[in-house]
Amino acid sequence: MKKIICTAGVALFILLAGCTQSNTATYIFEGQSMAPTIADGDKFVEEIGYYEKEEISRGDIVVYSRDGQKHAKRVVALPGESIRFEDGALIIDGKPIEDESILTDKTVSTEEVNLLEDEYFIVGDGSENSRDSRHFGPVKKDDISGKVIEIVPQS
Repeated sequence: MKKIICTAGVALFILLAGCTQSNTATYIFEGQSMAPTIADGDKFVEEIGYYEKEEISRGDIVVYSRDGQKHAKRVVALPGESIRFEDGALIIDGKPIEDESILTDKTVSTEEVNLLEDEYFIVGDGSENSRDSRHFGPVKKDDISGKVIEIVPQS
């Protein structure tokens, strides 16, 4: 009888351990669009499904799908906000936002974009080298698969 109880206890432990593990994926970053935060060749870890329980926040680095590929960029504007770049400055709802993580080309200016309730504006930290929402428009929440939770510099 003790053997059965012990076996059942081990099975319960394995089941609970499996439930507490996070669902992650690791990628190797290519390019300079997120430099200096994520450099060419660095690995980054995505927590898949993170935003099923948490809200997407300004400043988060998200993983999203575009043209059948995974990409990572920083969220700079949230649903319902209006955003534009004027002489390189980030303007949200008519107010300049100072964000040192966004290295914007000082000559960049864009038309104002009004985000819908399921849209996010994403930009690479090394935005001079980034194709992002300034080029292809907002990203829908359904296209965001998770949050970057770890960056591992190449050795």
